Amino acid sequence: MERRDVVLKLSKKGYLLSKDAVDYLLRFSDDIICEIIDKLPDANGIKHLKISDIEKTVFRMNVRSSLIYIKRPIRLSRTKIDTLVKLANERFEKISKILLNKIDPESVTSINKIKNISSSFTIIGRVISKNLIENIIEIDDGTGVTKIKTTGLVPDEGEIIAIVCEKKNGEIVAKDIIYPDVRFNLKNTFPKSDMKIVVFSGSNVPKNIDFDVGFTLKGNELNDERVLFVSKKCDNDRRCVENFSVIEINDVKIQFILMDDHIKKEIEKYGSVENFIKRILKRRLILTSEKFLIGLGNDIYLIDNLPNILIIFSNKNVSFNYKSVMVVSLDILSENGGCFLIDMNEGKVIKCSK
Repeated sequence: MERRDVVLKLSKKGYLLSKDAVDYLLRFSDDIICEIIDKLPDANGIKHLKISDIEKTVFRMNVRSSLIYIKRPIRLSRTKIDTLVKLANERFEKISKILLNKIDPESVTSINKIKNISSSFTIIGRVISKNLIENIIEIDDGTGVTKIKTTGLVPDEGEIIAIVCEKKNGEIVAKDIIYPDVRFNLKNTFPKSDMKIVVFSGSNVPKNIDFDVGFTLKGNELNDERVLFVSKKCDNDRRCVENFSVIEINDVKIQFILMDDHIKKEIEKYGSVENFIKRILKRRLILTSEKFLIGLGNDIYLIDNLPNILIIFSNKNVSFNYKSVMVVSLDILSENGGCFLIDMNEGKVIKCSK
């Protein structure tokens, strides 16, 4: 729908229009725009149309945008909006459940009820914007939006967090920010077995593989049923893995991440694969654009069920532990690739020798 058509339809209902309000409407597809305009109440005179007026109408139509905040100029059909709303709501609900296990549930309140609260309170919500100069974030919990003054590290847009708040000089100030982070478990909960997993990112599997601790897996041992071979490239001798697929071996949950263009940019953004992995495990999701989520059809970038082992095919050979999660990263960009053996009995990772 052209801008002039939107302006004409709204003018007939008695509204004075701002550029922001029209731009907001033009984010939707033609059929949704017509439905929104039809459901807007008549102005009964002259009235300035605000974005909040549109949002209230959208909310009544059950086309929630407040938990999504589509900021890019993408045109969405009703079907795609419904898909996006479903994914956004499911993501919010799943991460909220994780957060509720980390805080006092009785302290949690919704944004639409904080006006008359004088004591400290906790909000669970999604970060929809941030101001790094003033250290202010905007949080949406589905009932409303509020600004919160923070100190220290400012959360990224899209993160779902719990914030312990208090009111000071007319402002809401964050006393503490809780992430849906991995718990640090002092007990060794890694289920032991005599299984060995070889993860390999090269194009050709060698007949023998030497490891840094001074022993070799020979060809006949590689065919042993206790040795599982996994690589990015699949054939009859190796197990095929898809991006974000999860396999379970002897009660050990293993999740795989294959570096696509989006993940490559995220790794570059955080400076290293180690920082990237720590960040996504801390927030329990990989942030993506709304348009990208629609194309997926399901939220594979949500890490709500925590794996014991996280294997990422990336740009670096490295292994480390992040709290209770064992992380193995294999280089897929170099010719030789990367190679590690995961000893499930010892619960440790062994690097192949060069």
